Amino acid sequence: MSEQRRDDHDRTGGNQPPARRAGAEPLQAGLSSRDRRILDFEGSWWLHTGAKDAAIREHLGMSATRYYQAIRRLMAEPAAGEYAPLTVHRLHRMKRVRLEQIAERVQRDSLG
Repeated sequence: MSEQRRDDHDRTGGNQPPARRAGAEPLQAGLSSRDRRILDFEGSWWLHTGAKDAAIREHLGMSATRYYQAIRRLMAEPAAGEYAPLTVHRLHRMKRVRLEQIAERVQRDSLG
């Protein structure tokens, strides 16, 4: 392990990559702090108690409609994929599965 990586690993307890450490400025210049908060929330929303819509309003101060509009916009942003690759990949996978389910339902309904 390189000296720099070892230092980063030791300081963070090995749990967080350097770009996501508390207080560290992310490497991506294309994301606003609001965008980063949205991606961070989407990556851990299940840790909050209650309904997701209520947690969105409480933690982000926005309606669920605005939140999901922002999520769809961020899915197309390369900087979002660099900042939160697992979250963005999960969102794309979920979207693909939903579209496949819709296509199957349409095909089934058209056949009979």
